Amino acid sequence: MKKQYKTPHDWYNSNKSHQKYKSEWIAFTNDGVIVHDKNFFKVAKATDNLPVSQYTIDYIFDSDFVEPVRLLPIRFKNVKRHKWQPKYQVIVNPISNCAYPAKATLFKNLVNYIERLQ
Repeated sequence: MKKQYKTPHDWYNSNKSHQKYKSEWIAFTNDGVIVHDKNFFKVAKATDNLPVSQYTIDYIFDSDFVEPVRLLPIRFKNVKRHKWQPKYQVIVNPISNCAYPAKATLFKNLVNYIERLQ
């Protein structure tokens, strides 16, 4: 025995699984679907002999069956700037005769930078 609904809207709300009509126009009454098609004009023509108050035409979107987007929270932490100090004494000796002059220059610049910090 089929359940009787008062309005087409009641039928639509109680039958939410319209996945087989995805991307189509459907015409339905309080008893169920009359016609469904991708072309609106075919659906409208099939409902010509019914009074307007007895049926509803609706489009079933693809997005009705997609999981909603979940926005994850982003937490920011405060970042404090401070001068780093080693816990033990660091001794830096520059290399004067280095096989790679670019590394020697970089090392000298690093030593100068550290001396300026002290």
